[in-house]
Amino acid sequence: MNVKLFIGSLVMMFYLGSCTSEIEVHFDKIPEKIVLNAILHPDSLITAHVSHSIQVGEDISTSYLNDAVVEVSINGIPQGRMERAEDNGFYRLPGMFPKAGDRIRMDVSSPEYEAASSEVVFPGKVDILSVDTTSNVHLSDWLTRDIRLQVRFKDPPAEKNYYLLAIIPETIEIEGGKESSYSSYVSVNLKEEIIFENNRQTPEGWDYSESSNRGIFRDEQISGQEYTLKVTVERCSYSTETERGSITNKLKIRLYSVSDSFYRYQLSYMRKEDADNNFGNSGLKEPVQLYSNIENGYGLFTGIQMSEYEIVLPFQGN
Repeated sequence: MNVKLFIGSLVMMFYLGSCTSEIEVHFDKIPEKIVLNAILHPDSLITAHVSHSIQVGEDISTSYLNDAVVEVSINGIPQGRMERAEDNGFYRLPGMFPKAGDRIRMDVSSPEYEAASSEVVFPGKVDILSVDTTSNVHLSDWLTRDIRLQVRFKDPPAEKNYYLLAIIPETIEIEGGKESSYSSYVSVNLKEEIIFENNRQTPEGWDYSESSNRGIFRDEQISGQEYTLKVTVERCSYSTETERGSITNKLKIRLYSVSDSFYRYQLSYMRKEDADNNFGNSGLKEPVQLYSNIENGYGLFTGIQMSEYEIVLPFQGN
């Protein structure tokens, strides 16, 4: 790969000349490997996406591997070969759903690439026991309010557990008898809850990832205990009545129990977001390597379970 870097002229007082230099820079081609991505859910068939890595500037649609052999074993017992679902790299294992505690392994081979593999232990579900709320009208905007959430759950004992808390807003609009729903971004203040590992302390004080509608954490400090997560959802809009219907705003509080690979990937992704947001393309940021748990390849093989609690935001005037 040749990259031509042009160094422009420097114009100095009493110096009117200029010069242009052309420098050729050679980058080694990165060896192509199998890319395996699979996020397992308890109510979905075991599904995987298989492709190969590509060089910068190449079309990702040319990377799908439709001739791969993907074999699955659960707790050391072979479960068979996954079937190709579509011509875009997706494979499924019919009739198989992951269960808590299952040790699931995938082995992937393709004629042109070195075989790759990965293994994950599927996590158990952890229920949200209760959600308490208090709210205050936002000081700079009386049409919105800040809502403080206290989310209580119990961590299973005698095992390492990993979690992600996500706050998802949903708006349901009814107009003329027709109903529509959509989601939008919401800002969640994570500063109060020090257990979140995407909180970080800087010399100027607490800062947190732009992915601030979610917090990632592990049970190292709370193993086997009941614990209450405390976060504040900022500038929530009231539900409102309209001339032709209503607009109902909700918050979905989701507690995901996740495998360690998901936890590690999320941490690396949030750190990359922080670097991008703080330094952009300035050239000052340190490169952040996204986590991968694929042996002899790239990608992520992981599992998640979810518990959800929903609250409806009050109508204006209530």
